Amino acid sequence: SLKVSAMEILLVDDHRSVVEGTKMLIESEPDMNVTIETDVYCVPDLVRLKKFDVMLLDLYMPNINGADLTRKILEYVPDAVILIYSGFEIAPHFNLLTESGVSGFIAKTSTREQLIQAIRCAARKEAIIPMQLLKQLRRQEIVVHGQTESEKTTITPEEEKLLRELAKGKSNKEISK
Repeated sequence: SLKVSAMEILLVDDHRSVVEGTKMLIESEPDMNVTIETDVYCVPDLVRLKKFDVMLLDLYMPNINGADLTRKILEYVPDAVILIYSGFEIAPHFNLLTESGVSGFIAKTSTREQLIQAIRCAARKEAIIPMQLLKQLRRQEIVVHGQTESEKTTITPEEEKLLRELAKGKSNKEISK
């Protein structure tokens, strides 16, 4: 009988306990195999050495955020399918993330079914987008048409401030204070 090759999934998150739990959830699917990486600096080499069908990246990690890591991965693997796996509200960073080249989003609060479904969709090159983000996208589209090219801003001053703090290695708690 033909053995269907397992779907290879890369999970990048600096919280060991989170990734171990998520790996177990995903691997309860018979055709899914998860590789864990908690050190962001190892990711570029890893993605060059092994082919992954879907990559899940945490958004806020020390040293490099999910958007920047996405850009880096895409330099090596231009057709990588990358999902941001975050415990935070992504709406404020939606544009920034979309521009960095991510293929979708999954909230860490998702159920196992939602997580599996998002991964399967991504592997089929389909995206699941929360409805409020879709609506936000539509509204922004309308606004953009009335602007000249030079007026378009890709990130808000708040987003830029947040990313600068993240770049300095500050934690979410420190930044929110």
